[in-house]
Amino acid sequence: MPKAQPSAVSQRNPLDFVQQPRKRQSKGSTKSLSDTAKASCAAAAEARKQSNTALEEEFSGIFTKREEQITHLSEKYNKTPKYIRQVLENGAHYTGKCAPSLKNVIRHHLSKQARENGESSNVLDVDLKGEEYEEYKDSLSKQEKADLIAQLVEYKALKEHGICAINKAVALDAMQNTTQISERISNLHVRTGVRAFSMFSRRHPDDPSMPCFVDSDNARQFFQDILDTSVYDLVRKYELSCINQDKPVKQGKEKTELCKFISSTVEATLRKATGIKTLKMVWVNYLIDIVHKYGVELVGWPTKVTMVRPSQLRGQDVRLIVERLRNGTMRWVGLTKAQRDEVAVEVEKLRESGAAKPCRERSDKDFPRGPHMKKTAAGDADADNSDNESSTNDDSGDESDKGGASSLPIVSPFVAVQPAVNPDSPAPFGAAPSLVAPSSQIPTASPIPTSTSSPAPTPAIPSAGGCCPAPSPITNATSLLTSAPAVPSAGEMLARCLQQQY
Repeated sequence: MPKAQPSAVSQRNPLDFVQQPRKRQSKGSTKSLSDTAKASCAAAAEARKQSNTALEEEFSGIFTKREEQITHLSEKYNKTPKYIRQVLENGAHYTGKCAPSLKNVIRHHLSKQARENGESSNVLDVDLKGEEYEEYKDSLSKQEKADLIAQLVEYKALKEHGICAINKAVALDAMQNTTQISERISNLHVRTGVRAFSMFSRRHPDDPSMPCFVDSDNARQFFQDILDTSVYDLVRKYELSCINQDKPVKQGKEKTELCKFISSTVEATLRKATGIKTLKMVWVNYLIDIVHKYGVELVGWPTKVTMVRPSQLRGQDVRLIVERLRNGTMRWVGLTKAQRDEVAVEVEKLRESGAAKPCRERSDKDFPRGPHMKKTAAGDADADNSDNESSTNDDSGDESDKGGASSLPIVSPFVAVQPAVNPDSPAPFGAAPSLVAPSSQIPTASPIPTSTSSPAPTPAIPSAGGCCPAPSPITNATSLLTSAPAVPSAGEMLARCLQQQY
């Protein structure tokens, strides 16, 4: 018999656990068996026959007693036997999974030893009598029993999640599960009236499993009436999407987008798990800064992948992590007190050995950040402005008190600058004053005395037909700088203004 080729799924995942195909002996041929094996098979067949006969007798006794009890309950509580039987048959009890019993563990171990010795032995073929079971159980130590239980648990996990080794096993497994799901949803519709549909597709073009669509009570009519598409087109597009979804991740833009998705999803779920809205994910010291500090752990991270930044991962690892985040396999869970104590001990060992990587300090460590920095800067600016204004006011007050002369001339606001005209010809009343005068004809500013004892004469107010008297021009412009008037005080300015107005 030619050796079966490995399945396409196992070739794509060489590092995962693979279920090895069982070597079954042909039922109709015993030529290759030894005399001892033939005698063992005959004895096992006879034992199974006797066991089945005894089991049927036990079942008959149970059914007889059951009918008697049903009749008794119907007479006692005034119910029909049909009602009692319906309650007994349709009652559902939801319980958790039971741990493997020691008897099943021993049977699995003996069956495994028989297969290793070249005998085709099934678990059901191992029949342990009462005395034989007790003797074998007593011969095992406590550690050996724990090891056998762990082996059975590992074997069950391999059967549930292990990859099929050959393509024939892949096709048969897919067909059987598809048929079971189809029967389940059909029976569900009969019992509850619930309509359902399910689509199946292969993950890779080399996989032998074919796409399939199952439904109950013609639920596929929904796609034709509402979405205006046939089920065959829908399944074809779904298969194309599944095949293209698992293409190798490119090292360019696609990987960058997936890395961003990993970072954002992990950080968002971390904030939701801890309740801290500003918390950021720490990839370098994950055990110290996240697990030990906040008591949460990211379960589902691949065991063969180191906890590093997503940008430092390989394309295959990035695809695997994204898939686990989407299907909910990777998530944050809280730690118990015992688990947190274990993490604390591990963290202490890391710190003592110096394996913990120190965090890099910020570039703005000694400078305030955020709104606090803005408020501080604004307060400093206001304080500087207030200091400058106070110093300016103090300087001006000192000068006014001392009566000192200013370095620049002060032109009185009550004297209009007139154009350069002949001093003998008066200017017409209402003429617009000129802001620029020739250098030879610069008008003189009216001096304002610094003492209140000898006030300056009030300019004459012209009558309706008169004109404003023109100031006398000077010929030397530098005299304006040499004879600078004193700076008046605020009271003198107010009095002067009132005199000129009235």
